Amino acid sequence: MSWLPSPRPWLRQARAADRAQARPQAAGDSSPAPGAPGRRTWQPRLARRTQPQHQVPQQSSPSGPGSPARPLQQSSSQNPSCVLGPAGQQQASRQGEHRRQLCVPQQQRPCFSKPIVVEGHNDRLAVQRAVEAQVYVLGGSTHAFTEPVLAELQQLKERHGGLVVLTDCDVAGRQARNQLETQLPGCLHAFVPAPRATSATSNDWHEAGNVGVEHASPPAIQEALGRARPGDAKRSEFTRDDLIQLGLVAPHHTNKGGDFAARRALVCSYLGVGNSDGKQLLRQLNMYGFLRDDLAAALLWAKQQQLLQQQQQQQQQPQQQQQQQQQQQQRRQQLPSLGQATEGA
Repeated sequence: MSWLPSPRPWLRQARAADRAQARPQAAGDSSPAPGAPGRRTWQPRLARRTQPQHQVPQQSSPSGPGSPARPLQQSSSQNPSCVLGPAGQQQASRQGEHRRQLCVPQQQRPCFSKPIVVEGHNDRLAVQRAVEAQVYVLGGSTHAFTEPVLAELQQLKERHGGLVVLTDCDVAGRQARNQLETQLPGCLHAFVPAPRATSATSNDWHEAGNVGVEHASPPAIQEALGRARPGDAKRSEFTRDDLIQLGLVAPHHTNKGGDFAARRALVCSYLGVGNSDGKQLLRQLNMYGFLRDDLAAALLWAKQQQLLQQQQQQQQQPQQQQQQQQQQQQRRQQLPSLGQATEGA
């Protein structure tokens, strides 16, 4: 059998050292003979493969055959056959730091008896950082509409006496939550406000401003799970007139959108129900047990955000006016004067 190149550098070097030691001893060579103490004897190829990986083979020193053997250099990883370059070492350090952030002592995590339903794998990691509970991953908001997933969730609900739905605070999360409430009535629903579940930085997987449960802190998730409420499709605490008085829905026969839509979007973001129109917001408020105090707090936060936006716009207006004036001056300088235009004609 011919010697095939191996992708593992340390194994190639070990084989070369074995072949060098297996050659017959030349005349005048002071190195010990094969089989003598201090020198490795030749072993069959299959026998070398059966050695455990932690036994690093020896190679002779490049200074001469009589020099003492030294061990091969290993990589920093646990597997000696894995040699990482600069990019690989940087990626491994990032992954190690991410794992260390996920390692939270169990004493600091409260126990939660009922299974928690989330959308993705990163959401599961965020929940397990906050509480110690069984977490079911949908694999995406659209999987909540499939029969196998609904059958598994029905079995979990019967086995543990209920479920807690914790989906993202966006439109897809709202649709998955409504589907689960329709097919599996009686589940508890937890909401994480979008301001507390927004990514402040960007990385290889998402941009800054991305909204999801994976970006929520453990205290935010614990608070949301502590306030989980059952769904009730027959509840009618809020009416359309209430939303009109609060400025969340435009009255009849008036122009829609404008301040109403912007204020409603901020309120939906604070409540964690995803961007909704008037009918959808009214349905979410009644079905998922929101109180008037919750809506009042959301309105107060929305008003503060609108004031901040207005202040930012006022600060940006002088800069925009200066830029427009500079652009107009540059255009005037580029245009030929009236006398030059007549002479050219």
